[in-house]
Amino acid sequence: MKKYILMILFFLFSVDCWSQTNETASLNIRASLKRGISVLNQNNILSFGEIILSGSSFELNKSPQEGLRFKIFSDPAKPVMISYSNVELNLSTNSGNLTNDNLLFVPKVYHTGGNSDFIDPVEVFSGIYYQPQNQSGEGILNLWIGGTLKISQSNIQGDYSGTLIITIAY
Repeated sequence: MKKYILMILFFLFSVDCWSQTNETASLNIRASLKRGISVLNQNNILSFGEIILSGSSFELNKSPQEGLRFKIFSDPAKPVMISYSNVELNLSTNSGNLTNDNLLFVPKVYHTGGNSDFIDPVEVFSGIYYQPQNQSGEGILNLWIGGTLKISQSNIQGDYSGTLIITIAY
């Protein structure tokens, strides 16, 4: 009988030695969420209206306060770079004219930080970084766009249009 008990004990201990053991590993998981850049257009057409040609060259100015306004939302801790360039407005083919004629638009851009009124404007130069204002964890920068339309004495009558592209990046 002792023999059987010893064999059973040996069997029980040996099964424990040969059985699969469980192992655990702990792994860290991380994610870093960053605020992207988004732009809200307050309006998107800068119109100089109907212009009477005088036979000589002249310029028309539209102040940024009277022009377009955009609101930039971004990471409040990161400055944003704002880039833009002059725009050629081309004569529309719907005007009945077959010539290639254009006008030059030179943008004038300002920002007012998080202020949605044109108070304490700061001129924005293309290719420069600007710090958005932190408002409740959101980076806010209000942009105001106006500029100068240059009309030469050789421009012909018709409808002119072009597209100003403003790039905003971290």
